[in-house]
Amino acid sequence: MNWHNIQPVVEVVAEHAFVDQLLNIFIRRGDNTGVGKDQLFAADARELACFQNSQLDRLAAQFVTRQRLGNCEPGGVRVVSPDVQPLFEEHSEAGGVCNKGGFGTRRNQPENATIACRESVKAILKLAPGMTDAALDNLTLEQWQRLQLEVDAFTENERRLVFHDAFEGRLRQQMLDALAVHSLNRKANPAADPPDFQFVGCLDSCEESLRRHLEEVAPHCQTFGAPGFFDIAMAYRRLGDSEYLPNCPSHVKPRHFVEETAGYQADGTLRPVWKASANPAQLCWKENAESNQVCGYSMEEMAYTVEILLRDIGLTNGFARTVFVVGHGSSGRRQPYSAAHNCSFCGGHSGGPNARIFATMANHPRVRRLLADNGLCIPDGTVFVGAEHQTCSDTIEYYDLSHVAPGQRRELEEAISVIEKALERNAHERCRRFESADPSMSVENAAWHVVDRLCDETESHPEYSFAGNALCFVGRRWRTRGLFLDRRSFLASYDPTTDDEDNTSLARLLKLVLPSCLSVNLDYFFSRTDPEVFGAGSQISHNVVGGLGVISENGGDLRTGLPLEMVDFHEPVRLLCVVETTPAALLRVLDQIPRVNRLAANCWFHLATLDPDSAEIHVLRKGFFERHHPECSSLPNVSSSRDWRRNRSGNLPIATIS
Repeated sequence: MNWHNIQPVVEVVAEHAFVDQLLNIFIRRGDNTGVGKDQLFAADARELACFQNSQLDRLAAQFVTRQRLGNCEPGGVRVVSPDVQPLFEEHSEAGGVCNKGGFGTRRNQPENATIACRESVKAILKLAPGMTDAALDNLTLEQWQRLQLEVDAFTENERRLVFHDAFEGRLRQQMLDALAVHSLNRKANPAADPPDFQFVGCLDSCEESLRRHLEEVAPHCQTFGAPGFFDIAMAYRRLGDSEYLPNCPSHVKPRHFVEETAGYQADGTLRPVWKASANPAQLCWKENAESNQVCGYSMEEMAYTVEILLRDIGLTNGFARTVFVVGHGSSGRRQPYSAAHNCSFCGGHSGGPNARIFATMANHPRVRRLLADNGLCIPDGTVFVGAEHQTCSDTIEYYDLSHVAPGQRRELEEAISVIEKALERNAHERCRRFESADPSMSVENAAWHVVDRLCDETESHPEYSFAGNALCFVGRRWRTRGLFLDRRSFLASYDPTTDDEDNTSLARLLKLVLPSCLSVNLDYFFSRTDPEVFGAGSQISHNVVGGLGVISENGGDLRTGLPLEMVDFHEPVRLLCVVETTPAALLRVLDQIPRVNRLAANCWFHLATLDPDSAEIHVLRKGFFERHHPECSSLPNVSSSRDWRRNRSGNLPIATIS
């Protein structure tokens, strides 16, 4: 069957009417009785296996049949397309049919052929509106054969493609509509007074909820999303480690070597390294001029690193007195997949060391003088504080607080108390996914519950990390601030109004952001599509082999992909990347990044633009940008994230938080 015959099915399946019809089917079968339309896709159709369910196959074939043959009526079928050929090309004089359709019919047995043909197609058409068994029984063998022709033409692979495209299209439409509607209803934040504090975190999807809760608790704070290695491509050796490990994206080769050594605190005491409340380590900056290997950073390199990151995320003025630079990592114990829970921009390691080094650079007086010479002035009263967010326990460890001036201690403590409240809310939101958590538990109990899961060595998956990722937004924060994105979006800060005519910052940002985000998205996509082939199967039966990988039980090959416990509620959709720029500018940038351009051309992800001066969205299709037309004019409005997710455990639609 040609694709133009299948294309109408994609449009029909994506409509809400199809969801209603599918819901009625499940209710008639006695499955998921009482489930609402909004929970259906979250509970059942989220799985790719459900797209291959026989009920859905029959629905798809029904739509194709109705497109080609018209509406079925009692007494016969009204044929719309005169070029429809019979299903079976060979007929015996006795009325038998050949076994072309694979339904077990045999020659010279007209009655058996009629029954087999009727039964196979009856299962497909019995769900058609207005059709009854009696009406189907009145159809002739020739009419059944014509229906069977359409069924055979709509192959299993085409059915899967149709349903997956329809599922992705529906989710993509909802996300683009939400961005367009939200941009119309909001305006850019006025730059009158500096914010209470600023929070520069990783752009990973697992950090989206923390930024959202932080803005709910402290409306006058400002958050930014940056690549989690903070432009510090280094090989890093922790205190007590024997070798240097790259703390940067996998496609970036580090040239700088930094190590952590034991040192004295400001009070002159040497703290034990095992106390979590202390900051016992200091960064070792050695001078070395070896080729291709530099220990530490020169002043010029420090200034360049700080300037590039701040300009790329749009933080060039309006500095607060306290700027938190927060990396993230996972503190899960005995996790063979700990790298998959850590920062996606740090090569499977935590981003805390990068955040700490960046804060050290930005606080250096000589670095600030060099930045001022380049037109980037950081006030003397601004202090950068490095920290690391432990995503499993939802706690933050702050580094080098002894360097904060005494006059700023109170402001720092107030900001930290606000962040602690946001962390508790973030833990409460994460608990709605855990079967071990009581849906009615308080925020305080939720904070303790995530710590208990961390300490429980029998827990196979203490956190879900990047599960559910579907969107990557590159633009100003006010475009998405106040949207409930359900931890499904990578949020990269970028200000198109401060970029140059060649879009240098955008090109540099996309070159770092898209490869890392796509690697995470496709890893989850394939691991969820087929957990046994592309994924690692169940983690319960895994055994670690020589520190190289895992095998299932006591034999077999090394398993690739992610375990089923990490992706069990992930929806296998390709990443939708929305960039706040013009289509012409984005095409120019893609030409500068052949690797990303090739991925976009081959549809490994979907690409769209959001106009910097309006709410217009254009989607890239077959090398050209086409304008997106929203199907909705409003979004659900709630007072807080907690109100929207209350007593709901599945994936939630986007809502506006007033």
